[in-house]
Amino acid sequence: MPPGDRFSWDLHSSHWLFTFALGLALGVALAGLWALFRARGERPRDAVALTFSGLVLGCAAVLLVWDASPFATVFLRLRPYLSAALPAAALVGAALGGAFLSLAAVLGARRLLPGAWGASAGVAGSAVLLGLALWGVDRADRPSFPRHPAGTARQILGSTRVVSGLNVPTGLAIAPNGDLAIVELQPAGFRLFSPAGDSFVERLHAGFPIPDGLMAFHVAFHPQYPAQPYVYATIEEPGESERRLQLVRGRIDGGGVTWDPLVTGLPNAQIAQGGNHHGSGIAFCGDYLFLGTGDTEVRGDPYDKLYEPQVVRDEAQDLASLRGKVLRWRLAGAELAEAPAIDSGLPLFAFGFRNPFAVGCDEATGNPIVADNGPGGFDQIRLVEAGSNHEWPLSWERDNLARPLFDSRRAQIAPTGIAQRSAPGGGTELVMSTFQSAALYVLPVTSTGKAGRLQLVAEVEGGAFAVATDAQGCVLFSGADSVWRLEDGRCGR
Repeated sequence: MPPGDRFSWDLHSSHWLFTFALGLALGVALAGLWALFRARGERPRDAVALTFSGLVLGCAAVLLVWDASPFATVFLRLRPYLSAALPAAALVGAALGGAFLSLAAVLGARRLLPGAWGASAGVAGSAVLLGLALWGVDRADRPSFPRHPAGTARQILGSTRVVSGLNVPTGLAIAPNGDLAIVELQPAGFRLFSPAGDSFVERLHAGFPIPDGLMAFHVAFHPQYPAQPYVYATIEEPGESERRLQLVRGRIDGGGVTWDPLVTGLPNAQIAQGGNHHGSGIAFCGDYLFLGTGDTEVRGDPYDKLYEPQVVRDEAQDLASLRGKVLRWRLAGAELAEAPAIDSGLPLFAFGFRNPFAVGCDEATGNPIVADNGPGGFDQIRLVEAGSNHEWPLSWERDNLARPLFDSRRAQIAPTGIAQRSAPGGGTELVMSTFQSAALYVLPVTSTGKAGRLQLVAEVEGGAFAVATDAQGCVLFSGADSVWRLEDGRCGR
C-alpha cells in the first residue's frame, strides 16, 4: 500500500512540526483554563477569551492543511498525516513542548502586563510561534531527490546532431534499411527520413487525421519494411466526453502516407482532470506488436485509497479493464489479430502497470521490455513475461510479484524510451532515454539476465524524449527539437 495508507513509524519532520503547532494552540487554551480556575469568583472574561483564542488557533492550524480546504497553502495533507501519526505517543513530546512554550508565553506576558494587555500579548506571541511552526511544516519535508539514480557511473560520450527543426519528437524508430521514422508530439506530425552519408534526408512530412490540439506519441516500422511499407503509431483519438488513444497504421506510398485506424478506444490520460499517464509505448517483437496503456489516473494523488470513487488507478489490477496493461496483437500481413496471454476477452499480455510510456523488445525471449514511470521515483525497467502482474498500485516499490531489472528508487528520472542492443563482451545493453533527469543511460545485462551498473552516457538539455537502435547497435536519441547520434563507435558510416 502507498505510505499514506499504512501504519508507519516513519514520521517526517513536518508531522512533528504540525503537532507542535497544535500544541502551541493547546497551550493558549490551557492558559485560559488556568486563568479561569484561578479567577475565584472574579470576572472570567479574559480567561474565556484566552480559551476561545486557543481553540481558534488550533482550528486554523487544521484548516491550513486540510486536503480540500481553499486555504491549503501548506505542503502537508491531513489524511496522510493522520495515518502516519497513528503511534500518537511518539508525538506527545512535540505537542507538550508546544503547549508548554505557549503557556509560558501567555503566563509570562500576563505577569509583565496585567489584565487584557498581558493576555493579548501572550496570544499574539503564541500566534507568531504557531505561524513559524506551520511555515516550517511547508519547508521541512520538501524532498531533495537526486537527479540521477544512486550508483550511476558517469561516462559521457560525444553526440552528433543528425536531424533538427523538430517539435518534441516522442516517437523514434529505425527500419532494417536504415530509414528513420519520427513522430512529433504536438502539433502531431509524422516524418520519414532516409540515410544520406553522415546524416539523413527527409522524404516525407505529414500530419495525422486528428484535430489540432491532440497529440501523437510513438512509432514502429513493420518488421518486413520496406517490403511491407507500413508504420504503426499511437495517437490521440477525438472524443466528446474523454480523451482516448488509438493505434493507427500508415502506408508509405512515394512521398505520401495513408492512415488507417486499427485499434480505437484505448485508455488515455484525461489532461483536463490532472491526468498525465498516457502509456502509449509500442514495439514489435517478431510478428507480435506490444502496446502499453497507462493507469490514466485522473487525480494524480497516490495517497487516495483504492476503490474510492475518484480513484482510477486500481483498474491496473482489473482484468476486465484495458488500463495499466501491456496488450498484444499478432501480425497477419499488415493486419493485426488479438493475441492475449490472459483469458479475459481482451488482448491482455500483462497487467499492473502505472505509466508504461516506453516499450522495447528483448530479442532473446521475444518478450517486451517496459520502462514504467513510478510515483515519486521508483521508475523501473521490466522484462515482461506473459500473464505477469507488475503490482501497481498494490505498492510503490512493485518488487514482490515480478522484480524489475532496474529501479531508480528515489531518483525521479521519468523514462521516455527503451531500446536493446548486443553488448561487445556478451550479453545485451538496454539504452534508456529520460525526461526528468534529461539523460541517456546504458544498462548492461548479462546473458543470465543480471543487470549491471547503470551508466550515464549523455546529458540532454530540455530532456530526452525517445531512443532507438539499429542492427549494428548504433544509438539515435531525441531532444526537444533534434535527433542525435551517440558517438560510441557502434555507428558504421
